[in-house]
Amino acid sequence: MAKAKRTRESDSVRLICSDCSAARHLGPGAHSHRKPLDSGKTAQELVSRLYEDILRGECAVFVGAGCTTEGGRSSHSGSFYEEILAKCKYPSGAPAPAFPDLMEYFCEHMDGGQHNRLIREALSRIERFSVPGDDNTFATMFGEELAEVPYFTRFVTTNWDPFLERSLETLISIIEDRDLAFWDDRKRQVLKIHGCITRPYSLVATKTDYDNCVARNPLIFNKLKDLMATKTFIFVGYSLRDPDFREIWEGITSSLGRFAKLAYAVDPHASPEDVTYWKDRASRSLGPPILHL
Repeated sequence: MAKAKRTRESDSVRLICSDCSAARHLGPGAHSHRKPLDSGKTAQELVSRLYEDILRGECAVFVGAGCTTEGGRSSHSGSFYEEILAKCKYPSGAPAPAFPDLMEYFCEHMDGGQHNRLIREALSRIERFSVPGDDNTFATMFGEELAEVPYFTRFVTTNWDPFLERSLETLISIIEDRDLAFWDDRKRQVLKIHGCITRPYSLVATKTDYDNCVARNPLIFNKLKDLMATKTFIFVGYSLRDPDFREIWEGITSSLGRFAKLAYAVDPHASPEDVTYWKDRASRSLGPPILHL
């Protein structure tokens, strides 16, 4: 009953905190352990652009690994990218590869082109976050807070871990085309466009996987395009400078042009150059604008 009594204002703004791990501190009568958010311009923008969409249930949340296993708050050293970079002994003098290129390199040089060893590395990392403790708390905290906001019912993620759907109490995630037979507009739905560790064969990791994922599950990406065309998207757990993030966004929305809806990205580490990049693309009709929060 206590959850039901929360005001709409507190529920709709909780997820927009620049530090999602502090969301539980921002309820009525509570005080954040961080510096208070600017109550002027930031609050005004949030209310004017997002408030009505959220209350109408017209928003979808696109959740990245920064909200679970890659948030930089775990007791384990480094990200999954950094772990793989060290294990495959990637040439130190070469430019840092993009994530799918590094995964491709690992498979070629460490497993004869197979994916078995890479999947085992991913499984091992996710298992470390599944054990009760601080790491599991950090990996599940955002999903648990998100589950308490009734206005969000559509979720998309590239995460391989199962923490989001478990927090949302969603029994069947949409991972492959055949799963769409169980899509239910009356319930919360989680679209996992890069697969899930619970189905190892479904993981999209290497450059080859990225190139083939749309052809492998065309209906999944049609559903994603439909959501992009009809929902206001809020990206959380991604970096605006992440090339994978840019590729996902541009690839999905390029056909919509100026008819695409405005999207929002929560990135506390975005630089002025990152924000300018997205504004420039919008002004040159290369994609819809993304407002940085």
